[in-house]
Amino acid sequence: MEIKRIANELAKKYDTRDPFILADYLNILHKEHYLGNMSGYYLSYRGEKCIAVNSSIDNIYQKKIVMAHEVGHAVLHENNQCMFYSDTLFSRSRPEREANEFAAEFLIPDSIFFEYPDYTQEQISRLIGYGERLMWYKTIK
Repeated sequence: MEIKRIANELAKKYDTRDPFILADYLNILHKEHYLGNMSGYYLSYRGEKCIAVNSSIDNIYQKKIVMAHEVGHAVLHENNQCMFYSDTLFSRSRPEREANEFAAEFLIPDSIFFEYPDYTQEQISRLIGYGERLMWYKTIK
């Protein structure tokens, strides 16, 4: 599975890097609810794809990371039920790593690295607002 290719093809096809807009195009029902210590979850029920994002997340960039992660599950693991906890960015499980990679590739275009060639990953992560942890999953080719 080429996650980078899939993420970039979806971004190009729908002309967006906003995971909420992508979910709409992909007919994925998404809502915000209070989820306690869970950041979000994805589930598929009778063919309907559903995502919930914790309404207590007030940082829009963090919300987009959670949403992109869950859209990653919907695209890559459509028949699994997946939960995103705050420490999921550290997870070693294959589905969680793949969803994190999808989120990084979808949210962060390669072009940003070419626009700022002298910037470190830390500087770029601050520039675009997503935080350095997401950069761990980004590959530049």
